[in-house]
Amino acid sequence: MKEKEIAVENVVDLKGIRGYDFIRKVDGQIEIGALATIRSIETSPLIRSEIPLLSEAAGKMGSVQVRNRATLGGNLCNAAPSADTAPPLLCLGAKAEIVDASGVRMISLEDFFVGPGKSVLEGSGLLKKIVVPLLPEQSAGFYFKHSPRKMMDLAVVGVGCVLILDGDRKKCADSRIGLGAVGPVPFRAKKAEAVINGARSPRRRSKRLQQSRVLRQNRSRT
Repeated sequence: MKEKEIAVENVVDLKGIRGYDFIRKVDGQIEIGALATIRSIETSPLIRSEIPLLSEAAGKMGSVQVRNRATLGGNLCNAAPSADTAPPLLCLGAKAEIVDASGVRMISLEDFFVGPGKSVLEGSGLLKKIVVPLLPEQSAGFYFKHSPRKMMDLAVVGVGCVLILDGDRKKCADSRIGLGAVGPVPFRAKKAEAVINGARSPRRRSKRLQQSRVLRQNRSRT
């Protein structure tokens, strides 16, 4: 509409729908309603504790004013290749719950994007929530955003990464790399993941992995 590509007679504000703005933990997973604001995801104690990678990515989107208004559903359903929340959610193995005329269905977020500005919703469905499985204890994540400016700019490249070590912390048991703004849709770099999987970890753990371990230990004590 802003680009004058389509014209409509009526616009419906979805923010009037109640019950779509939750952030909660259910059966070992984090559920985030489509109307949860980016700012609420950034500052949520639950998100910061359980999936800090997503909180970090949310904090790099726009300004505080934008994050107070923008929603997770809006960022994903806009289907921009540069969407900041897409790479970390892909790394986290997130799924999308969709409601349309045929009923309710759950799909992998990897299958949600079908092209620049296009999703599986096809203009006739609603994204209800995103479901994120919790990572194991031996894991850590990071979101890197390269843009011309530090704030208030779209990503030229957005990279989300999750590493999961084996029980002895000597090898990488699993790796997940999500890329944004480098193709028609956000996607997993599975060939790169295959190279990392099974590789031995360095003797000195990264500072981020140590911080993640301390955070999880403190959480278990409480």
